[in-house]
Amino acid sequence: MTTVNKLNTLFNSIGVNTIKNEQTSIDIIKEYTQLFFDNKLVNKNYSILNVLGVKNGSGIINHLRNFHNLNMVNDARKALVDKIFLPIANFEELVVVEKKENDTKAKSKLEKNLDKANKKTVVEIDSAIKKSEESIRNNAIRTTANRIIFPTLLLISKGKDFFQFDKNQVKVFLKSLSDEQIKKVFGFDRNKADVNSMNCNLTVLEKLAKAVLINVELQDRTESQQQTEELEVATDEIVASEYSESKAKNMVKSICSMLDYLDNNNSYNEIMDIQRHLEQLENYGLEIADLVEPVRKQGKNLEILGSCHVVEFDKINDLKATNFEELQNKFLKAYSKIVA
Repeated sequence: MTTVNKLNTLFNSIGVNTIKNEQTSIDIIKEYTQLFFDNKLVNKNYSILNVLGVKNGSGIINHLRNFHNLNMVNDARKALVDKIFLPIANFEELVVVEKKENDTKAKSKLEKNLDKANKKTVVEIDSAIKKSEESIRNNAIRTTANRIIFPTLLLISKGKDFFQFDKNQVKVFLKSLSDEQIKKVFGFDRNKADVNSMNCNLTVLEKLAKAVLINVELQDRTESQQQTEELEVATDEIVASEYSESKAKNMVKSICSMLDYLDNNNSYNEIMDIQRHLEQLENYGLEIADLVEPVRKQGKNLEILGSCHVVEFDKINDLKATNFEELQNKFLKAYSKIVA
């Protein structure tokens, strides 16, 4: 096997393993779902119903859709993971527990010496790779637990007639789903397709769970917030790095695309903010001023507007508008008679 083919095989194995992990996650959801319907998904005094504060599975949807912020959603998921899903699978050590101030007590000198000896022994026999692999394993388990919560709640809340497990997938029946939910998750119009059910892997089931369990306004706000945060991070990274002409040209392309987006969505106030910022650019503004000033000294009143337009004038009337609507009103008030 050539080096290129070997690389291709190795990369493909990563993709295959990722798919296998999703399939295993579906099997995990199957086990939790079966435990619930057998009334065995209980740890100590905790059950899904009493943790969420609902009377039965059908009440889960209304309860979750009443959440009005992302913190409430995350808190509910964390409570289920830590109180039920991880402990019932014998992963109590992965449960996140907040330490109380009174949990610690003073140790004797002998205990302190023993602790020091044990710590020295651990340092000597443990390697960095073992610690790293343990951390990777634990993070993978907890991440999987977080991912399966809402898919499991979806199946529980919809009931046994809504789904069937089949070969590491879940078949869901579309009858109880809205046209909007089907369009958003599966990408087709149910009125134009003769389809009664769809197969889901973990990723699709997650998407469906969010569409059903989380209200649309919060979904949109969450997606928008995530996109905004990603854009801010990307922007910070770009402007923090060293300047280059190729990077500047790529930035121009991105900025132009963003401006087109604002224009296509009638975001005139935001475009005005950008125009105002352009007018206030220090270095570029000084260069333009240096270019125009010698001509002005010759008695000509002119200004360079935009990229290359020169306008001669007698005076400038600053309308001092803070948004596009105010600009419209002030402009019409000042010049409507002239226009007429």
